[in-house]
Amino acid sequence: GTKPTNGFALLHSVENYFALRSLVNRHLASMFQNDSDLPWNISPHEAVNFFLVAASGGTSGGGLHPAIGLLHDVARDRGIRTPRIHVSLIGAEMPIKDRTREMTHEQECFVQDTAANNLAKLQADYTSSGTTQEPRPDGTAFPIKTSHRVWSITIADHSNGEAQHSTTDGLVEML
Repeated sequence: GTKPTNGFALLHSVENYFALRSLVNRHLASMFQNDSDLPWNISPHEAVNFFLVAASGGTSGGGLHPAIGLLHDVARDRGIRTPRIHVSLIGAEMPIKDRTREMTHEQECFVQDTAANNLAKLQADYTSSGTTQEPRPDGTAFPIKTSHRVWSITIADHSNGEAQHSTTDGLVEML
């Protein structure tokens, strides 16, 4: 664990990517079936909110950007014009201070580096005026406006001044 290359490899394998893409597509297709309880007056083909929670460790931290690309790919499959991807990052302090874990110094460095790299990329994308080619693991790619990769970014960590969490599980439950 803790190495982001492991998470990237897991989400960026052809088999896993297309299996997950198919699963998310099936869930969205069922959601598009004229649900009379939808609280908005917009067609799901106009805009859909996706919420992605990621930490800074191995699978989660390394899989963040492939997961964002996958959600955009699914949005293209479903004809969604405005996929609103909201990213909630679990900050680097949470896994390091988690009382149920013991981390080596090397693992702490990986977590901090992954958190910094992910946040730097998210912020750079958010302020870019260019276009990005989102890669798929099969070697193909599709274009999206870079500043539209992510709609919002939130960071949660072990304390918000009001509540303090001593385990990652407690923070995830609160989220």
